[in-house]
Amino acid sequence: RKPVLLEMTLLGSDDPLTLNRRANSSGSQMLPHRPLKYSLFLQADGYVSKSRGLTLAYQRAGLSDSKLFEIPSGIDTELFRPAAPAEKMNLRHKLGFDNEAIHILFVGGISDRKGVHLLIEAFQKVQTSHPEARLTLVGPTKRFDQQYVQSIKNKIQASSLKDKVSLIGPVANVADYLKAADIFVLPSYHEGFSMAILEAMSAGLPIVASDIPEIAYSQIDPEVEGILIPVADVDSLTVQLSRLINNKELRKQIGQAARKRVVRDFTHKIVDSLYLDAYRCLGEQSR
Repeated sequence: RKPVLLEMTLLGSDDPLTLNRRANSSGSQMLPHRPLKYSLFLQADGYVSKSRGLTLAYQRAGLSDSKLFEIPSGIDTELFRPAAPAEKMNLRHKLGFDNEAIHILFVGGISDRKGVHLLIEAFQKVQTSHPEARLTLVGPTKRFDQQYVQSIKNKIQASSLKDKVSLIGPVANVADYLKAADIFVLPSYHEGFSMAILEAMSAGLPIVASDIPEIAYSQIDPEVEGILIPVADVDSLTVQLSRLINNKELRKQIGQAARKRVVRDFTHKIVDSLYLDAYRCLGEQSR
């Protein structure tokens, strides 16, 4: 008889529209417990939506707004912060970055969903006009499709990108890579409330990301706190990366706005207070 608060994190995975569609699917199901999953979902006393896209899916499912709490993720703004010029130079030396290059950074799993193949293709095009640019891919590979991971490695090795792209793997010091970089990119097909985006914003980096609801509705005001591109549009990705490479002032302007947004809306203190309000509300309803 304890009140239960259920958290939705990834549109297309654990939102009620998706769970209900899977529960009622007439086809064979990989996971036979899906109908039970949706039934249990409906028994929660309250729901946390991590993004505007999830909130819209919840509302379209016809569920009660009185049970819904939209609460983003929080970020450590001291750990993830912009680096002063001297610190940035030292970190570049430590990480093996060319201090004269423009460094583009991707952080996330090396998977199709993250659009890494799109990024490689776009970066190859960027190289024709900006040979000084470098790309660093930080993130795990082992738990993802190994054929896909190998295809990414092959594309890097078989092209002119061999000395321009670094596939680092998972690291414990993501904040250092963000502080050392100049541009952050995430060309995903879909996301939850992206912590990678939030960390990059907090570090004051200009961002190029897919124009998907989870990012566009909940994290980035387009052309203010980042640049959004159509999903899987390699040409747009190429153009916008080149645009940022060409314009140092624009990189600075967008990065500062991104940092300001995080400090305003996504600190741990702000997010913790929203959770406390949700718990208090559930407690009052259960009395």
